[in-house]
Amino acid sequence: MHRYVCGFNHNRGASACSNAHKIKMQTLDAHALDAIEQKVLRPDVLLKAARRASAMIRKRSGEQPDLDARLRKELAKTER
Repeated sequence: MHRYVCGFNHNRGASACSNAHKIKMQTLDAHALDAIEQKVLRPDVLLKAARRASAMIRKRSGEQPDLDARLRKELAKTER
């Protein structure tokens, strides 16, 4: 069974780090994924992120008028 631990404590002992906490990898991973689903993967959060990304792309495109053509050219090179 795998666990998350403090590397300094695990490898060098309590004199290097007093954090001797251990948690099952499966338990922490499940809690982390649940938190991401509840706080990040929500329609309102994703919509806000998409709008911000779209605005950033539009701004950069305005700063570099030929950006679209250059990116399409680079993409075509990778698809060969």
